[in-house]
Amino acid sequence: MPLRVAVLRTAASVLASFILIDGGEAELIYQCAYDPAFAFCSPGTLLRQFVENDAARRGKAVLDFGPSDEPYKEEICDTATQLMRTIRPLQPSGAAFATLLRARLAVKRRIKATPTLYSAICRANRRRALMRKRLSSISALRRDPETLEPA
Repeated sequence: MPLRVAVLRTAASVLASFILIDGGEAELIYQCAYDPAFAFCSPGTLLRQFVENDAARRGKAVLDFGPSDEPYKEEICDTATQLMRTIRPLQPSGAAFATLLRARLAVKRRIKATPTLYSAICRANRRRALMRKRLSSISALRRDPETLEPA
């Protein structure tokens, strides 16, 4: 299957990008990325609309976003299919790791099923990211990467 990259950019930076897989009559969006500095202008949504139009123009019958629960998918589709994830060790030595992965997945599902807990964790993560950004901007040890000498 051929791979393509769709990019939305300005002269100075890349705003959003998708890795696309051509699957015959289906176009598969494998990976999406956007620059958080431009999130307020929704570059991913804009690029998605360009990709949708291009797929329709090329005669694609299916545009597949893959499994996950991002809110933008609810804007496009009004149906949902329950997916199943199976974690099985291939060898006996992987049983402990598989059990750990299953437990992690169960905790993640429980958190996402509890809206109050999920929103509290999201707020805490945003605060942590904001604090990390503030601390790095006031750090006395910041260096200009253009003045660093190669090792």
